[in-house]
Amino acid sequence: MDPSPPAVYELVLTGSPFELALPDICAHCGAEAKKRLHWERVIEEYNDGHTTTVVAAHAPFCVACLVQHEREVKRMPKLESILQCFRSEMMIPAVFTGGGTMFFFYILLPKLPRANLTSLALFGGLIAFFGWISWASFRAAWDATRHHTVPALTTITRSFGFGLNVAAPFEGERHRYTLTNERFYAALQAANENRRWHRSGEQAQAAASKRMLLYVVAGVAMAGVLLWDWMRTK
Repeated sequence: MDPSPPAVYELVLTGSPFELALPDICAHCGAEAKKRLHWERVIEEYNDGHTTTVVAAHAPFCVACLVQHEREVKRMPKLESILQCFRSEMMIPAVFTGGGTMFFFYILLPKLPRANLTSLALFGGLIAFFGWISWASFRAAWDATRHHTVPALTTITRSFGFGLNVAAPFEGERHRYTLTNERFYAALQAANENRRWHRSGEQAQAAASKRMLLYVVAGVAMAGVLLWDWMRTK
């Protein structure tokens, strides 16, 4: 997978990355930029085992940087990306139920001109049921293997990085951004000043108070259960 770029400038902002106010400045070179580039990147986690998450990103880039990105990016052919699904065991039910769908459709097709309502309902229900299972299994396999199909980051897309939600309970969503261009960093920070995260801010203090209340309630409930169990066994 793609290694994370070195954190030149770091910024922690609340909300989703797609809710940010983006300045019309190229995130890579700092030139004026009106166009937004959309791409995907893979984030790996090693906290409780190895997990991979595909996240969407977008940022402004100038025409020259967009051209450079297109020169560097190596997209997987569509057929090869579909074949990646066979890395997942969910393709087993997808193939078998897909075969069942085709089988029932093959039986129903020659009977269509003279089929009665009961036959149509029976075979139509079987086709819909197996077809739905096949499609759902395929979608599960696609989602499970999609990180294999995401193109590697380019020099351009490495300049705007962020991780998964790092917020604690009750804090709302927030992400840590790693940026390589000083001018873009300053402009992004200014445009999202109301999203800056401060550990001593009102939002953080309110979230900490809610977590403390939750811990107290859980502790009281646990003590109540233990006391009730002790009194019951006396």
